[in-house]
Amino acid sequence: MFVFLKLTKKTVLISLVFFLMFVFVIWFNFIRNQSLLSDPLSQGIAKIDKANQLNSLSNNGQSKFYIAIVLDNFKDAYPISGINNAKIVYEAPVEADITRFLAIFNQDDLPDKIGPVRSVRPYLVDWAGEYGALFIHAGGSPEALAGIKQSLYTIYNLDEISRNGSYFWRDWQRKSPHNLYISQQSIINVIKDKDLIAAVNLDFKKWKVKLIEESINQFDPFKAYELHKIIKIDYREPVIWQLDQDRQIYLRYQAGQPFMDETNEQIQASNIVIQKTEIIVLDDIGRRSIRTDGSGEALIFQNGILISGRWQKDENIHRTIFYDLQGEEIEFLPGLIWVQIVSDDHKLLY
Repeated sequence: MFVFLKLTKKTVLISLVFFLMFVFVIWFNFIRNQSLLSDPLSQGIAKIDKANQLNSLSNNGQSKFYIAIVLDNFKDAYPISGINNAKIVYEAPVEADITRFLAIFNQDDLPDKIGPVRSVRPYLVDWAGEYGALFIHAGGSPEALAGIKQSLYTIYNLDEISRNGSYFWRDWQRKSPHNLYISQQSIINVIKDKDLIAAVNLDFKKWKVKLIEESINQFDPFKAYELHKIIKIDYREPVIWQLDQDRQIYLRYQAGQPFMDETNEQIQASNIVIQKTEIIVLDDIGRRSIRTDGSGEALIFQNGILISGRWQKDENIHRTIFYDLQGEEIEFLPGLIWVQIVSDDHKLLY
């Protein structure tokens, strides 16, 4: 009888241990799921799933992300790191008509160091949403952050001012907030640690890009063209693009100086796009509302030649497309595409 009771107690003890382990596993998974739901990186994932994760790159059968990063354009941020590796750059005014960059990178062609990373505005994250991108920034305006929290944009959100700050680092030889950076390895770690998956969406509409051999002889040699060697946009700090005809690229100048990156290479682009839209100052801080949908006038400069046209963004495809005046979609030259966002109040010279 004693042996039986002893065995019974032992059995009960073992059963109790297994029961507690089972309860712990249930509790752990519940806490993990709650953490994922409140993780700033997860904000926007529901939107991506709903839209079939709009964009990715297919590389040897594996899906690749576009990486969209908000970059500084204030004098204390110079020189900027990594922007010459971008495939597309949007430049738009924020407060006081100082501009900020949204740089779009391919996951498999990231520079080692990118920054300084800055805060987001609604129009910047809206453009990032066109790519279904991993969207990287450091905080933002109340409206932008509220939209991200509500999953209004098709992005994976990585915000430094959150529990994801460990993926970023600061250069303390520079003044804050113009000293925040992220590395190629950190971005790779984010994708791995968060188990992010980019699903290829066959409905995503990529911009047309000419083959290199097509771009060499893109214009009629027997037609007289007016060459536009200088493009000037009067933001608070005027931006100038100057044509280098031998290399068939535009070189960037700002505040009267060559605009250099951290490797001492001048910022350059093969395509300069002027996208005209409505820009409204919202408050005393100078926050702006920029219209990103509908349509408007566009000017496209390639190798000194101006193509007049328009931009169009429909709700159906959620993608800005550029057309010439005959309605044909613009074919871009190989190389960086730089989109300058302006209103009628910005003076242009070309």
